[in-house]
Amino acid sequence: AWPGGYCARAACTTSAECESGTYCVDDGGVRACALSCVSASCRDAEGYSCEFLPTLGGTSRFVCVPR
Repeated sequence: AWPGGYCARAACTTSAECESGTYCVDDGGVRACALSCVSASCRDAEGYSCEFLPTLGGTSRFVCVPR
């Protein structure tokens, strides 16, 4: 239900379940494999931003999430 749609694996429990270049994060109760925004652009005009969030694997990564 993220703005403009977002193709991602939902309900992940670790980043090992995620596709290459994505990381499992919990963003406001929504667990999803979010796209890394270190090497890809974030959809700023659609309401997304590049945020440094903890992953469900215990590290933190820059990922593209709605704001």
